[in-house]
Amino acid sequence: MLGLQRRISAIKCAPSVSRPLTSLILLQIRIIEKQQLFCSELQVDVKTASRLATCKDEVRGITGAQRIDISPTSTNSNRQSVCLSGTKEALSAATDKIRQIERAVLTEKEVSIVIPSQSRSIIIGPQWQTWSEIVLRCGGPSDLQAQKNIIEIDPSCDVVRLRGTPSILDKLTAEIKARTKTVYAVRISNRWHRKLFPYAKDIAHSTETTILFPGHDAYHSLGEPANVAKMQGEVKSDIVKFYGTISGYEAARRSLESHLRDLKGKERTISVPSRYEHAVYECVFAKLSARGVTISPILNSQGYFPDRPMGATSDGIEEVQWNVVDRWRNLDSNSTWTLAARDKQDLPRAVEWINESLQQLWEVQRVGFLTLLDRSKFSLIVGPGGQTVTRIQQETGAIVRVPSNRPCDAQDRTITIIGSDKTIEEARQRIMRIVDSTPRRRKGSIASIDPVRAAAMSA
Repeated sequence: MLGLQRRISAIKCAPSVSRPLTSLILLQIRIIEKQQLFCSELQVDVKTASRLATCKDEVRGITGAQRIDISPTSTNSNRQSVCLSGTKEALSAATDKIRQIERAVLTEKEVSIVIPSQSRSIIIGPQWQTWSEIVLRCGGPSDLQAQKNIIEIDPSCDVVRLRGTPSILDKLTAEIKARTKTVYAVRISNRWHRKLFPYAKDIAHSTETTILFPGHDAYHSLGEPANVAKMQGEVKSDIVKFYGTISGYEAARRSLESHLRDLKGKERTISVPSRYEHAVYECVFAKLSARGVTISPILNSQGYFPDRPMGATSDGIEEVQWNVVDRWRNLDSNSTWTLAARDKQDLPRAVEWINESLQQLWEVQRVGFLTLLDRSKFSLIVGPGGQTVTRIQQETGAIVRVPSNRPCDAQDRTITIIGSDKTIEEARQRIMRIVDSTPRRRKGSIASIDPVRAAAMSA
């Protein structure tokens, strides 16, 4: 280089060389100087050297450097030597590019992300084509090997690691989540599954996410969810599975939980004393059903009613018998009812009806069994069209049940009176006044036969 400069200076000072010729010679010398190859050396850290090894062909193409050789240094194991050869301009450009790579390596970070093995082909694509497109879209390198180095795949698990600058990694992570489909799990109490099922189809369609409840044929074929660790200890029948992208899963989960909150707003639990629950159920069932309010659990069994005492028998009695027993079983427990309404505005009214029924039943604590000598007085107790027995009930507040004329009740001579001690005693006295006000008819006579049958026989 020094010899070339001396020649240029000598030509400029030579008096025998004309000016045009001098300019031509100098131009040729400049061209030779630009084409002349130079060498330089710089040191970089091991990570930068590793990164440079994957993209040195790209660096040569961009900068025009002839050679880029990487070799370990003899003094520092954490540093490596990079030897460059090329023109002055190429060496300067290559050095700047290598320093740029070094700065990028020093500022890059590493993140882990879950990509299930069945979804990796969606991200990588045939011959890394899809991955290359994703990296380029996110501002990553154009060299295929450099693109491959961004992602590290472990075949033994679903976790992959990404390395790069924060800005590129953020974009890559968002892109992968938008493309990757995986299985997620959410705990929703199984008692809500049947009510949520009608909404799941529309949610699945709008979010492009499959929603499977326990019991579905494909439920177990989806495998373990990505968040299986969070589901440890939960009841398996409560686990709802979602299959889709992370964004689709989150949208589906939010929508399903929104419907769940709405359903919970239309339900209310109420505690009912177990001794009264069948009676309350019979009192309010029809009214609640008409308002679209349902009760669970459904009480299908017959409610409790006390048996007649041994003395309250209709066979061979010689005088009127009166036996009083407790109306309810001696139960101190409570039963929990769940009320579900189509409109949550109906729930307060439903609770009010139940409480009113409980108050009425609280006043009905006793049952009296009044056994008469014969059935001939029943028609007088009932009265025309039931007017007499209705008046007795209204005036005393007791419930009076008189056996009917059906064949199954033909031998029954016991009247059942339900109420408090006071009300059933008042009703008994009213009935006995009617009985005592008419003479007893002789057995076997037409008058002793049931009034309806007697009228028919007289005719």
